[in-house]
Amino acid sequence: MEIISIVWKVSYVVHMISNAGFFGSTVLAFFDCKNICNSFSIGKLKKILSLFLTLSGLTGIVLLSILSMGGMDDLTSNNIGLSIIVMIFCYILVLFSFIFFLIYKGGDLKIDKFLLGFPLLIYLFVYIFRVILVH
Repeated sequence: MEIISIVWKVSYVVHMISNAGFFGSTVLAFFDCKNICNSFSIGKLKKILSLFLTLSGLTGIVLLSILSMGGMDDLTSNNIGLSIIVMIFCYILVLFSFIFFLIYKGGDLKIDKFLLGFPLLIYLFVYIFRVILVH
């Protein structure tokens, strides 16, 4: 059990840091999209955001796997389970919108800003929803 505890703590820390990194980088790119989206640094931003989103997903899977080891009740029966369902659904939405951002090469500032703003709104929704449900 001690190893599982260490894996949980490390995964949770990496998950939180990668979520914060993705959210912060997206906020930065959204509000300064005029300079960032029209420069060569957009490629670096896409790589960094991809790393953060991948780490967030992988560590989320590890955390859910550890939670399910002890047996999980019906996720709709309590507030923490509902927040887990919302986080999974919203992660899928963020992933799809980010994939569109990765493959979009048009250079239109409004579309770039929308593709950066959509994950931002989803992250804010998840954080507000978790605060309402869990606390």
